[in-house]
Amino acid sequence: VARLLASGMTFEGRPLRAGDIAVLAHKRDSLEQVRGALHDIGVASVVVSSESIFATPAADDWLTLLEAMAQSHRADRVRAAALTTFVGHRAADLDAGGDDLVDEVARVLRTWSEVLGRRGVAAVLAAATTGGLESRALGLEGGERRLTDLRHLGEVLHERAVVEGDGLAALTTWLRERMQA
Repeated sequence: VARLLASGMTFEGRPLRAGDIAVLAHKRDSLEQVRGALHDIGVASVVVSSESIFATPAADDWLTLLEAMAQSHRADRVRAAALTTFVGHRAADLDAGGDDLVDEVARVLRTWSEVLGRRGVAAVLAAATTGGLESRALGLEGGERRLTDLRHLGEVLHERAVVEGDGLAALTTWLRERMQA
């Protein structure tokens, strides 16, 4: 792929770009190796698979966030949400910050819960994005895929809330059931 990009080849009258190239493989491991090699040479890539969006780390993040928003009085839920891509703390941060940091994260979660009730899931995703979600996701191994999955699930959850009128508790139950299916 790197040789192709550096070759001076053109596509539709312009220099070839990474987005013009697709790599197909029978096994996800092979795709992960290609993605890693591309990352090593500075070419962003995304692995697309038929895997359910509900079986991804992004779904785990969303479920953890929704559970914590619904139960922001429970320190264990707040700590779990603090470790998601949405909030972005590390275990060492929670250890060093103690109850004060947990209280701060709980306040954010209560605010996001109110935002969800008034303006929907899309507004919660926007608030998390303003709070640095993109940079945190992109800083992870496979971050482009993670960010795409977080956004996709946000859209699915938002649509569910709009079409079905689901609130926080119903969305949480619905997502948990999809993840277990």
